[in-house]
Amino acid sequence: MTWSPLSEHVRDLRRLASQVSLELPPELAREWEAAKGAVDPMKSAFLRSTAREKTPEEEGFRDRCVGLALRHFSRLDGVPLELENLEHLFARAWGMPAFFDVCELALRVGPQLLVHHLRPAATETVHATDLHGLPGEPPRLLRRPFLIEAVDCEHRSLFGSTSCLAGIPRASGDVLLIGLQRPDGIAVTLWQPVWGERDLEHVGDGIPVLLHSGTEDAHRAWSNEAARFLTVLSMLLEAEGTPLQRTDRGGRLPNGQTPRPGQGWTERVVERTVRISETDRETRTRAPHAGTTTPIAGRAAAVVPVAGYLCRKPHGPGNRLRKTVYVAGYSARRYVASEARVHVV
Repeated sequence: MTWSPLSEHVRDLRRLASQVSLELPPELAREWEAAKGAVDPMKSAFLRSTAREKTPEEEGFRDRCVGLALRHFSRLDGVPLELENLEHLFARAWGMPAFFDVCELALRVGPQLLVHHLRPAATETVHATDLHGLPGEPPRLLRRPFLIEAVDCEHRSLFGSTSCLAGIPRASGDVLLIGLQRPDGIAVTLWQPVWGERDLEHVGDGIPVLLHSGTEDAHRAWSNEAARFLTVLSMLLEAEGTPLQRTDRGGRLPNGQTPRPGQGWTERVVERTVRISETDRETRTRAPHAGTTTPIAGRAAAVVPVAGYLCRKPHGPGNRLRKTVYVAGYSARRYVASEARVHVV
């Protein structure tokens, strides 16, 4: 199977879900009920997290995700969804545990899928932005299922080898993260962010890993990088003075009409391109700040880059409110040590 963006997988699964019933026939449902106890929930963050709920609603939703997975592999393999084929289809599904998480994403995105496409300069800005504080509640991007992809994601990445990144916020405050990697691979984890008005040095430390491929250290590093990327991006998108510009395309039917509820889900895809504004491009080339002008003995004058950063600024009556503000990076003249010494231990 050729590599495809995560958004294409989600659209394909949502289309399939709208065409067939996800309820399993009685004899297959009985087999699934019997198989539940033998399924290792650690194979999927979806199975692990939904198993904790124990409510009929969540049990029913989990069954629908399993039904969608089996329908997908039945179509892919060209075999009928029948009792004699169930063992093969179950084996295929359990062999790709993260596919259940993608099925959940397809069923949870709602009537309209919003895909953020990041251009390279926007991605670079996210990585180059320092974070000095967190808001008291999740940014808007992280309050509903989301999907972020690099422009030309077959050849470009958001970070490392991850080209597509999606998430599903839960009522508990956890966020199920799904990362599609190039040239092949998928990473899934359950992120437990802690929001609150506070200063911080690192974002993503201490993220629990519920599912990992490869070494735990490698997957924990991926989880931390994904958490930082999402936190900075989501805050940049709504910060005052943000350098990011958004352009939306789609969301209407081919005839220009607005779709009615339940109509043409696959046509209701909004592609939001995120790029750097022209104003920010000019800011990058502005002259260095004056900085310290008084000579300091034993130190030499130098131009030092200062990274752009996000901070929480007081405002409103009595400065009791807080808002996210972006401060653009700049170059400043500083006096630094005239000789640099490197000590190797």
